[in-house]
Amino acid sequence: MMKKALFILSFGTGILSAQTSTFITDGDWLDPANWDTGAVVPDNQTAFINANAIVDRNTGTANNDNPSRIEIGSGPGASGSVTVTGGTLSGAHGGGNGVFVGANGGNGTLRVEEGATYRTQGENLQLAVGDFSGGIGFVSVAGVMQIYKFLNVNNGTFEMMPTGKCNLFNSNDSSSIGAEGTLSFVIDGSDVGSLERSNTNGLNLTIDAAATLKINLGGDFELNDSWTLMRYTSFSGQFKEGESFTNEQGYTFAVDYGSGNNDAVTLTLTSDSERPKISNLTATPAAISAGASSTLRWSASNFDSLTLDPGEVDLTLLTETTIFPTETTTYTLTTVKGAASVSSEVTVVVDELPEINSFTASELLIAPGESTTLAWDVSGADSVKIFPPFSFFDDEIPTTGSDSAFPFSNTTFTLTATNATGSVNASLEVVVDALEAAIIHLWDPSLPRQTSGAILDSVGGKNFDITGGDLITDLTSDSNNLKAAINRVNLAANTGGDMGLGFPTQDTTFEIWVMPGELNDDYQVIFETGGPSDGTAILMNSFMVRFLHSTGGVNTLDLEVPFTLINPSDFVQILLTLDSDPPAVNVQAVNAYVKGSAGGAISASATALIGVPNGRASLFTWSGFGGGADGALGGTGGTAPLGVTSFKGSVGLFKIYDRALTEAEADEAYLKVADRITESDSDFDGLPDFWETRFFGDLAQGSSDNNDNDGLTNLEELNAGSNPTLADSDADGLDDEVEISLAEPTDVNNPDTDGDGLTDGEEVNGNPSSNPLIVDSDFDGFDDFFEMWIGSDPNDFNSLPPADEVGIPFANLNTLGTGSSFDALFSVADTLDVSFKMLVDFEEKIDGDREVVFETGGATVGISLTYEAGNNLVYRASGSGGLELAVAAHTLTERQLAGGEISVVVTYDVADENGDSVIAIYLDGALVASDFKPLGGDWTGTNGSAFGVASGNFAGDGANGWLTGVNFVSGSINERKGLTVYSDTLFTGGPEAALVITDLILDQEAGTIMLTFDSKPGRTYAVQRSFDLVTFDTIETGVASLGDETNSPAIAAPEGRSFYRVIEE
Repeated sequence: MMKKALFILSFGTGILSAQTSTFITDGDWLDPANWDTGAVVPDNQTAFINANAIVDRNTGTANNDNPSRIEIGSGPGASGSVTVTGGTLSGAHGGGNGVFVGANGGNGTLRVEEGATYRTQGENLQLAVGDFSGGIGFVSVAGVMQIYKFLNVNNGTFEMMPTGKCNLFNSNDSSSIGAEGTLSFVIDGSDVGSLERSNTNGLNLTIDAAATLKINLGGDFELNDSWTLMRYTSFSGQFKEGESFTNEQGYTFAVDYGSGNNDAVTLTLTSDSERPKISNLTATPAAISAGASSTLRWSASNFDSLTLDPGEVDLTLLTETTIFPTETTTYTLTTVKGAASVSSEVTVVVDELPEINSFTASELLIAPGESTTLAWDVSGADSVKIFPPFSFFDDEIPTTGSDSAFPFSNTTFTLTATNATGSVNASLEVVVDALEAAIIHLWDPSLPRQTSGAILDSVGGKNFDITGGDLITDLTSDSNNLKAAINRVNLAANTGGDMGLGFPTQDTTFEIWVMPGELNDDYQVIFETGGPSDGTAILMNSFMVRFLHSTGGVNTLDLEVPFTLINPSDFVQILLTLDSDPPAVNVQAVNAYVKGSAGGAISASATALIGVPNGRASLFTWSGFGGGADGALGGTGGTAPLGVTSFKGSVGLFKIYDRALTEAEADEAYLKVADRITESDSDFDGLPDFWETRFFGDLAQGSSDNNDNDGLTNLEELNAGSNPTLADSDADGLDDEVEISLAEPTDVNNPDTDGDGLTDGEEVNGNPSSNPLIVDSDFDGFDDFFEMWIGSDPNDFNSLPPADEVGIPFANLNTLGTGSSFDALFSVADTLDVSFKMLVDFEEKIDGDREVVFETGGATVGISLTYEAGNNLVYRASGSGGLELAVAAHTLTERQLAGGEISVVVTYDVADENGDSVIAIYLDGALVASDFKPLGGDWTGTNGSAFGVASGNFAGDGANGWLTGVNFVSGSINERKGLTVYSDTLFTGGPEAALVITDLILDQEAGTIMLTFDSKPGRTYAVQRSFDLVTFDTIETGVASLGDETNSPAIAAPEGRSFYRVIEE
């Protein structure tokens, strides 16, 4: 309990005081000179922004490499802003904090511009706008605001622009709009930046009765148009505008708040009767010569005043006016009624070419049969034409207008505007491509702004954050045009891409290009969306590409496509279609296509009940932030495939389409990336061509041939994944046929299937033998390798390791890594004497960080053995509430550094005759260091353990403080022979320790002593002296051996009692 309290105090102090940085000078967030500390605020700390900060790129290398708390405009009278113009990995990440805009009486502004992303991501992390201490905030989102947990608008405005996205709410945390809060939406035609949940838990919103809803409406729209402002899990309250209101523009809206559970808030335009109107503003003629006139005409209604600029001319009582511009001029006519105003513009060109103000297409990419709306606005033209003709207009069209075009193929439309001075042109191309038009999400690592920390969706805006990613560029291939791919730095970790939203799986196509890494029997997760109850996953192993889908808690699809017919040496296209046409009751046709750009093509199909995924989406792994696959992997129905792991390869391209592609389109999609579709088996012998060519150089071999005479046909070798030209593919002493014929077959390509240090042949043919599939064949707690090394039977539970020079082994740990405390090994806090043995080859360590050899426990109770600068081996033991520390240290000699593996034994005597705990280090059996302190006798602690790898919070500094260390790199630990534990055993020295002092001669007159000791020819020795049997000081070095017995030089005898020992150098 004391340790826990101290930990919390230390953490809190760091967050609230010492670990803070303030942005004090306008400019770049990543410029250290703009921070009061002279350094950019580091990960997991607090940032106060009291100037204007620009974030134009990622502030961290990954989403979790950011401050845990950001206060924008913090403190009475303070102001600050953050403008995010680029990057996708910036914001706050951690737990219990977030982004606070306008805090503690300050005034703050956060703007997320289109194309940029800002985030609050982590447990209980919020975005707070203003506070209840006078803080006022303003947030405007035109890009992506990733709020995963909750939003509180306390005092200020949260504004969603038409392009904005805030759609990742995924927890049941409560969000709120307070009495002084405003939720604002800027709408452009059909575009609105709604607030949306990403699963069935997210966005639980409470609205204060005094809270404000603000709407600004623009773009093209009609009466009775509706917009979804938010999709929520729960909703309570209403804005002060109620269910119907008229905004400042004069538009009247109805607000439907939904049922309050799993519903939406919808806004409908019901009237514009309160809004002034102006239409048909024209200039005749639109182009004139200097000195001539033009007449402006218009239609206007429902206004109080009418003004023309430039000049602020009052035209309230008129419907036309004559103007005499001397140069090209744009005139603005403004009608005003109450607080609402409407403006319209027209340009009169004077002795100049016409001006094409705009020429646009609503869609530049369409599918065959679809339309796009061309819109144009031209000033100063006597004639306007668009070629090729596309509408009901005659040869000439109005200077301003729009209409639908239905091009059948890629078409370039050219607008030509003409007046007496001449003509000007503008062109745009509309691409007609069924495949490209169907893409709703596209992740291409070769596109701009992609990083190792995030792969951006260039079409749908749903980006994958990549943990531990590695962006690979400048790829080349003879068979495909992929130029980049995303991989992972640590293939053993369950890291990868996370997307807070799921993806549709009804009438959908998933296309993903992967370069397989190392494959075996275990399924690797390439992509998944949703969860076990409702979701989809794409997996791969050596033999299969597998598709899973579940709905309503039941796995409804488990489709396998054989992978042995695909050449895995280059990128492979995996394409999955789900098609509900012809319609059946939620039953869809599922088609899977797998093609290798280096060769091979195969497909499979099924029908299945397909539902809607509920949950996040992931690349390389499953959602759940490191939890088990059973509780997270999409499509399983609850139980993941045995041994499922993360994908070990690379992803070069990922697309999601809004419909099921046909088989011909699947081929077309493949040929957009790869050069050709290569049949898997052109000679129809059951063997893929690439496999035959790889092993035999041609296609002459048949499926029933046995080239290597190992008892397996070529087809059997293909299915087993073995080498058909080698009888023993992995050279483990067992022929391939023997390995796959075992009752439980071993891996023909892995000489040590179970990874226990013994080859499969040694285990099967050994005397005694052991199980090549089980690390500990007899389940006696000792691995097979250890038992064979120490002399017990690895296949007999009752045959335990015999005593060695230390004692009878109690346990052996032979994997470097971290684990639970040795408390778990001994079931209770151990208070018995203990010894530990390992074999270590040390290298010289002049400087650098403390390296962990092994440790268990922590600052309060625990032991640690570390290798430190100056070639010092240091053994520490903490106890008595962490306030007592025993330290035994030894400086390795040149011979110990150069002599290869050393037997290292450390001991812990829980209580000597005085009640003290005694620790000691023995190297090759010789005692080299010891110490004692009143530690209390409990050495295991409860804070985890580490063997050869980096660790934190281990013993100790003697003030209940912990130490930290890095991986052991200055040498090597014999991992296979491991760390052997001897319980209730106290090693006191081995054969190599027998340096015996046989005589001591005291010359009282001279005041000297001389030692006689056993020695070995050719060795040198040092003499050490102690006055307490704890600390020994070297007093003589370089004493050369005289044979089997040697005399030391005369040594000055001190007063009082002293102790002597001799050690070999």
